Amino acid sequence: LPIVFGVADAENLPFGDDSFDVVVSSHILEHLPNLVQGLRELYRVTRRMALIAMPTCLNPAAWALLGGDSYFKFSKRSLFAIPLGLIKTLAAAIQGKEGPDEGYAGKRELPHVWRFPWIMRRQIESVGFRIARFEAGPLIIPYLAEYVSIARCVQVALDHLREYPLIRYFGYGSLALCYKYEKEHQ
Repeated sequence: LPIVFGVADAENLPFGDDSFDVVVSSHILEHLPNLVQGLRELYRVTRRMALIAMPTCLNPAAWALLGGDSYFKFSKRSLFAIPLGLIKTLAAAIQGKEGPDEGYAGKRELPHVWRFPWIMRRQIESVGFRIARFEAGPLIIPYLAEYVSIARCVQVALDHLREYPLIRYFGYGSLALCYKYEKEHQ
């Protein structure tokens, strides 16, 4: 079968109900003004299964980005970036937000929310998906992995633990393998 690429409004997909056996959404939904509407559309066009990946905010690499730095190379901002990103994350938690919203491409009016993993799970389940597996994205060690070879080994070892309960919320993003309730037994 040929693969066809297209551009569409993720909150109003131009496909019929149950159009696709598998739907993949990789780091798209955090940009939508209405995430739940985007999830409803994924649910609607999914016949059986969806893989949903989104950035989450409980990893020091995420804090580096939220603090205005990269996580892979030291810069003048590196000493302050992780603490600043952590403060933004804690502030979002205290304020009862879904997670820190850094805006996108330097534009505050464009959403880019780094959700708390439990919020991501709750929102996915709220539209009807059953989450069969939820795991952390890469367990990135900011800055060190580029400069210290032992840090890369530790990072690779940690990646094998991404689905375990104590680890799965601390990745640089999260991944949910989801099934539709009414379709999973057919």
